[in-house]
Amino acid sequence: MEYVIIIIYALVMAYRWEKVPCHNRFKIPYYLLFISCILLFGLRYRVGVDTLNYMYSYGEKPDLSKLTMDYIITSNEAPFYSLLNSVCKSISSSFYLLQIAVTIIFNSCLFVFLKRHSSNPFLAFAIFFFMNGLYFNTEILKESLAVGIFLVNIDNLFKQRWLKYYLLATVSLMFHYSAIIVFVFPFFTWLRLNWTFVGLIVVFFWGSKMLADWLIPMITFASAANLIDRYTLMLEQERLNINWIIFALLQAVLIPLGMLIVSRHSKWKLGKYESLICLCVLLGAGCVYFELVFQRFTNYVSIIYAACLADFFVSHDVKKLFKTAALSAFIVIYTFSYITHDRIFLWIPYHSIFNEVKEPAREDIWFDQFGRTD
Repeated sequence: MEYVIIIIYALVMAYRWEKVPCHNRFKIPYYLLFISCILLFGLRYRVGVDTLNYMYSYGEKPDLSKLTMDYIITSNEAPFYSLLNSVCKSISSSFYLLQIAVTIIFNSCLFVFLKRHSSNPFLAFAIFFFMNGLYFNTEILKESLAVGIFLVNIDNLFKQRWLKYYLLATVSLMFHYSAIIVFVFPFFTWLRLNWTFVGLIVVFFWGSKMLADWLIPMITFASAANLIDRYTLMLEQERLNINWIIFALLQAVLIPLGMLIVSRHSKWKLGKYESLICLCVLLGAGCVYFELVFQRFTNYVSIIYAACLADFFVSHDVKKLFKTAALSAFIVIYTFSYITHDRIFLWIPYHSIFNEVKEPAREDIWFDQFGRTD
C-alpha cells in the first residue's frame, strides 16, 4: 500500500503538471515527493533481500579509527563505499544511518536529474518507480550511488566537458566498479537508429551468449558465485528457452526500440538522448543471455529511459495509438516481471524501523539465495 500511495500521488501531480501552465507552483509538491521517498526507503526495516546482506556485512565494517589503506585496497567493495560505511559506523553502529545516507544521496541525484531532464518530472518519477524504484532503493545500494553520480554528470557528457565528465565518472567508479561502463559512453554518442545500429543489436544479442558460455566457467570470486549458480540452474532447468528470450526482449528492447522508431518517423524527437536510448537497447539485448553482466550496465541508462518515456507519453507530437500501445506493453511487461518467481515478496509487505517485523517469506528467500540467517 505504501508504494501505491507514492505512485498515485506522483500520477495525480503529473496530471496537474500538464494542466497548470505555471510550474513554479509545483516546488512544494515535488519536495514532498522527495521527502516521502526518503522516509519510505530510509526508514524501512529488512525490506529487500540485498538490504539484508548490507545489514549483515555492516557489523563487520571498521569505523574511521580502524580503517586502513590495506583494508580499502583488499576489500571487495569500492573505496568510497567502504569510506562511507566507516563514516557512518563512526557515528552509529546502527545500519539505519547508512541506509538513510544512501537513500538521501541517490534520491537527491534522481530528483535533480528528473527536474532538469524531463518535461514532466512527476510522470518520469512514477515510471521509474514502477520500473526500478524498489530495486534501486533496496537491492543495489552501492550501485545506486554510482548511478546517482552519473545522473548529475550527464550534462558534462552532453556538453562534451570531458575533464569534468571523467572526474565524476571516477567518483562513480569509486562507489561501484560497474561504473566502468560510463567511461565508454562518450565513444557511443554517434549511435542512431540505422542499419549499423541494427547490426549491433544482433552482435550484442548473440555475443552475450558466447561471452556467457566462455566467461562464466572462469569466474570463481565469491561475490559472483551465487549469481553464476542461478544462471547455471536456469540452463539446467531449460528456463533460458524461447519464452524467456521473448519476454527478455520485450522487457529490455521493445519499448525503447519503439521510441527510437517513432522519433525517426515523427515530429517527436529524442534529440540528445537518442544515443543513450540506443545504448539502452544494446545493453538490453545483452541481458537476454548474460544478465549477470549486462543488467548492471543497463542500470546506468534505465532512469534516462524512464525520463524519455515520460516525454513520449505527454508529447502532442506522438499519436495516441502509439502511446496506448507503449503504455499497455509497459504495464503488462513490468507487472508480469513483479509477479513471476515470487519477486514481489522482496518488497511486500513493507515494515519500518518503528515496527520491526521479520517477514518469513523474505527471510526464506535470503536463506535460499545466500545461505544466511539473522
